[in-house]
Amino acid sequence: MPITEVPYETRLLSRYEVDQETGCWNWTGTMMRVGYGQISRDGRNQPAHRAMWEYFRGPIGSKLTVDHLCLNRRCVNPSHMEIVSYSENNRRRFQHREPLRTAA
Repeated sequence: MPITEVPYETRLLSRYEVDQETGCWNWTGTMMRVGYGQISRDGRNQPAHRAMWEYFRGPIGSKLTVDHLCLNRRCVNPSHMEIVSYSENNRRRFQHREPLRTAA
């Protein structure tokens, strides 16, 4: 019997758990060594947070990156992300920031 690959959308939307306290959607699939989630699409791996942003919000420009406002690398909740330039993301990395919390 041939193995049927699970569709990309099904895999993307089934590999996170919602943290009721923080509102983070914590990735439960494959993880990169640096703490970000990862998913394969068309034979290529990509960060899960970028994949989730693109699924819900659309393409990310080539000179832009995703900043986790919640400061949680496992989080794939697009409401916890902001698209920024690489220089802005690096500037923010060295600032003391309070994490975004959206849970009720």
